[in-house]
Amino acid sequence: MSRSGRDTSGGKAISGGALSPRTKHVNSTFQVDSLRRGGGGDISFALNFLVIAGGGAGSYGGGGGGGFRTSVGTSGGGASAETELTLTTGVVYSVAVGAAGGGQGGNSTFSTVTSLGGGYYAVGGSGSGSLGAGFAGTSGQGRAGGQGFNIVYGAGGGGGGSGGVGGTGNYDGHQGGAGGSGQTASFDGVAYSGGGGGFCGVDTVVQTSGSGSQPGGGGGYHSGGSKAGVVKVRFPTTAVCVVGAGLTSTSSTSAGVTTVSFTAGSGTVTFTAA
Repeated sequence: MSRSGRDTSGGKAISGGALSPRTKHVNSTFQVDSLRRGGGGDISFALNFLVIAGGGAGSYGGGGGGGFRTSVGTSGGGASAETELTLTTGVVYSVAVGAAGGGQGGNSTFSTVTSLGGGYYAVGGSGSGSLGAGFAGTSGQGRAGGQGFNIVYGAGGGGGGSGGVGGTGNYDGHQGGAGGSGQTASFDGVAYSGGGGGFCGVDTVVQTSGSGSQPGGGGGYHSGGSKAGVVKVRFPTTAVCVVGAGLTSTSSTSAGVTTVSFTAGSGTVTFTAA
């Protein structure tokens, strides 16, 4: 981790080091591109992102995983990577990390990119399971929840995950549906936003939730609370990130690229030239 010692007026400066060219990703790697400098000494630079929302709580259907959006690799629901952001030093950008849901999961945001919280018996980044038709996920963020059955003792569908649709409840076997699988991010190789297991009115057999301890995972009815989201950004060391109050973050630098991970809170960040 590397942090500058400059006065940031209440924020903390996260610096990668000396001036270097702008970078962008190609097939989940980074390559050198041109440095762009505006008037007054400001610079514009490319920033790659991974924005994961908080998971929804379990209900009769399993909670949906938090929305999954990224500019590196595959986004939630199997969508293509989004376009990297172009930021400019001296501009204020909003950041929020979605909380785990006591109901619907919290949204996560970086600048203009917002991922929706996982569903709580509702649509969401990934939809929740149900005692009827599963709830839909959001295109480019996650999958739908699973079908359930409100007969005999009931068997709820599993919550949708960023990578897989929630499982169907099995009322004959008295089991709720398993949560949909999370998706592994090319950004960092970590799986995010699995769905929670569905309700069962007879047995309290714990269904494979698909979320485990994944950030953004949906909660199961019988076990396993939902998980908070995370926001990660990666940018060249031409820029220094100044993190404002209200955000919890860590940073690291490798090969001329700085990665900042936001794990809780909401606030703003600015960037200065290194």
